[in-house]
Amino acid sequence: MSSPATRNSLLIRICNPRDAVAWEEFVAIYRPILIRVAAARGLQAEDAQEIAQEVLMAVMKSISKFEAGSRVGSFRRWLATITSNKIHDHLRHRRREIAIREIDVAILASLSDQSIDAIDDALDRHWKHQLFILALDVVRPTVQRVTWDAFWKTTMDQLPAERVAKETGLSLGSVYVARSRILSKLRHWVERQSQLGMENLP
Repeated sequence: MSSPATRNSLLIRICNPRDAVAWEEFVAIYRPILIRVAAARGLQAEDAQEIAQEVLMAVMKSISKFEAGSRVGSFRRWLATITSNKIHDHLRHRRREIAIREIDVAILASLSDQSIDAIDDALDRHWKHQLFILALDVVRPTVQRVTWDAFWKTTMDQLPAERVAKETGLSLGSVYVARSRILSKLRHWVERQSQLGMENLP
C-alpha cells in the first residue's frame, strides 16, 4: 500500500466511475469502520452491515459533489452526516414496525446518540483503529522477517519475550528492540496519517 505522497487521493480516484479498483479499495477500508460505528450505536450486526452498505452507496452516488482537498476533517463530517441520516431512517422504520406490533418502544431508548457530532467522533475513533491495521501492512515490508516475528509474537500474540527469543534465535535484548522500533514506526505512520485526515487515504 503506497503512502499518500506517492499516489493520488483515493477520494479523487473514486470520483471516476470507471476506476473500479479505487472503489474496491475504498470499500475495503471504510466498510469495517462504518459497521463498527453503526454497531456502536446499538444496532444489531445485520442492521449495522445494512447501514454500512447504504452509506457506501450514498457516497458512490454523491462523492463527485464533495470537494476533495478541502480542510482536514471535512470528509469525515460529510460521512458522519450521511451515516447519521441513514441510522435515523433505519430507526424510524423500526419505530413504525414496533408500533404496528405494539411492542414497547422503550427498547429504542437504549440506543446511543445518533447526532452528527457523536457519529463524527465515533468515525474518528474507528478511523484511527483502521489506520493501525493499515499501518501494519505499510510497515511490515520495511523490516526483516525475524524482526517482524519478534514484534508480532510479543505484541499481538502477547508471548513472553524470553520464549520469543528462543523461537526466533534473537537475543532477549534484540527482541525488545525489535518490538520498540516497530511500535515506533507504527505510531509515527498513524500519527502522520491522522494529521492528514480521511481526505488523504494511504
